[in-house]
Amino acid sequence: MTVMRCAAFAMVLTMLAGTVRGAVDFEKEIAPILEGRCVECHGAKSAKGKLRLDQKQFVLERAKDDAVVVPGDSEDSELIYRISLPKGDGDIMPPEGDPLSKEEIALLAKWIDEGAQWPDGVDLGAPEPEAESDLPPVPQLSAAEAWAADIAIEKIREAGALAMRIAADSPWIDVNYSLVGKNITDEHIDPLVGVSTTATWVNLANTQITDQALEKIGKLPALTRLHLENTKVTDAGLANLAGLEHLRYLNLYGTAVTDEGIKQLAGLKNLKQVYLWQTQVTDAGVAALQEAIPEVYINTGAKLVVVEAEPEPQSSAINAKCPVSGQNINAGFTFTFKEQVIGFCCGDCKAAFEKEPEKFISKVENFKDPGTLAAKPVNSKCPISGKELNPDQTVTYQEQVIGFCCGNCKAEFEKDPAKFIAKVDGFTPRPAPAPEGDPVAGKPINTICPLSGKEVDVNHTSAYKGQTIGFCCPICKQVFEQDPSKHIGKVKEFKDPDALKPVNAKCPTSGKDISAEFVTVFEGLPIGFCCGNCKAAFEKKISELRGGGEAKPQPVSAEPVNDVCPISGRPVDKAFTFAHEGKTVAFCCEKCCNKFAEAPGEFAEKVVQKN
Repeated sequence: MTVMRCAAFAMVLTMLAGTVRGAVDFEKEIAPILEGRCVECHGAKSAKGKLRLDQKQFVLERAKDDAVVVPGDSEDSELIYRISLPKGDGDIMPPEGDPLSKEEIALLAKWIDEGAQWPDGVDLGAPEPEAESDLPPVPQLSAAEAWAADIAIEKIREAGALAMRIAADSPWIDVNYSLVGKNITDEHIDPLVGVSTTATWVNLANTQITDQALEKIGKLPALTRLHLENTKVTDAGLANLAGLEHLRYLNLYGTAVTDEGIKQLAGLKNLKQVYLWQTQVTDAGVAALQEAIPEVYINTGAKLVVVEAEPEPQSSAINAKCPVSGQNINAGFTFTFKEQVIGFCCGDCKAAFEKEPEKFISKVENFKDPGTLAAKPVNSKCPISGKELNPDQTVTYQEQVIGFCCGNCKAEFEKDPAKFIAKVDGFTPRPAPAPEGDPVAGKPINTICPLSGKEVDVNHTSAYKGQTIGFCCPICKQVFEQDPSKHIGKVKEFKDPDALKPVNAKCPTSGKDISAEFVTVFEGLPIGFCCGNCKAAFEKKISELRGGGEAKPQPVSAEPVNDVCPISGRPVDKAFTFAHEGKTVAFCCEKCCNKFAEAPGEFAEKVVQKN
């Protein structure tokens, strides 16, 4: 993990230190968090980003450079970094709904620091598949009912939710609104009436629904699995579920339900799993429900013991901000340099400073270098104001002492030395040290230096995101390399590869949804892929074609060539397409799209093109 990323949440872990006491129990404390907030998107059913958090092997047995949990080191665990990000950050997990609470983050961090113990055989978020005997008789839909169901599914999808069959040969429908989260209100679930006889799985987790929505849910007689975690439902709404005789799984994590509410579930004799963590249900309420339904598994998590953190020791450091990350310092991380105590925000920043103190010492406020205290500034006038110098206001830059009239001018110079260095009379520019390895190859993409505005000198270049940036002098080059993101916006010719939006929605190799992490540029267009393997296979094939002098691949048409799905025979949904032999083939659902992608040759002849 980079120093800056470490700094981004080291303070969070420090503030949470002491929040939980005693050894962490995985099954009572960790499993409910993962099941309630993570497994929906990172489980057996949907492994977004090729990440699963539902089984021990997928969490703790990943390659070292791809680990999300580092046992014994929460600060270096990607999982803790992601869940500690501020709400609204593009990388925060979970991306929808409220962020995890401080107590939940503290529990996960403590669990990791204690070695991330995960009992063998404990799998999360995977209710046993419903047996045929647990489901009502298969409904025989009339033509009108089937048409109404198709319309309902389209309306559900228009709201951004998912609606699909739980298996290719099954009439039962899985409806998932959780991916849209906070945008879903009671009125958005009205289309469920169109699939009332076939909707068997419904996920409303992290949405804005209220008890009013449960009036509609109570009219789904075939419902076997219902997610209501982190919603606004109350005891009054649960009364509407009393007639769901086939309900087997119910998740009420993070809701306001109490003992009075779950009393109304006592008649659901087929209920097998109930999740009640972070609700108002008491042990007495759990015992009553257990007595009414002896075979039900009730998960209540564990009560968090919150204690006041011990006051942090007073720091003797001369600085208030970490010179590496710019964050507030932590009194537990200090280093004595030239008889002065320097503070840091974390151990990683301290280690970075110890390795190269000269690289960061200029950013330590109040530091006085004994070797330059008596040295005379090279300049006679302040380069900012033009006034007389104050002997107490100096800074060392390029191994030369520069004087200023006051602390404000000194701070202004330190913020952007390249802006004022030309005004320092007596200053002799020092060439920047030669970079390790080969020099930057290629002609600079720019003709004007992004710092000074002068013409670039081709002898002073730096590589940034695969592009060669030119500068007028070694000083500008050095300042740029200290913080490229601060100046790169002034290079008009620069094209940020990270900002390129793929032109495709489906992976051209597998036909699956693309991931923003895997993008390559082909003939000036950004192409997206579902994973690194597909991206590598594509790039390899293109390389072979270009190297062998063969014709380049033909562009794929954006408009599907067919109106009817070649797998199911149903009307197509343009959200599900696959590129095949230079043509775009559309399907009715994701399952059909994936099935075609696995064996295109088997179904290609069934693609009936439009007239």
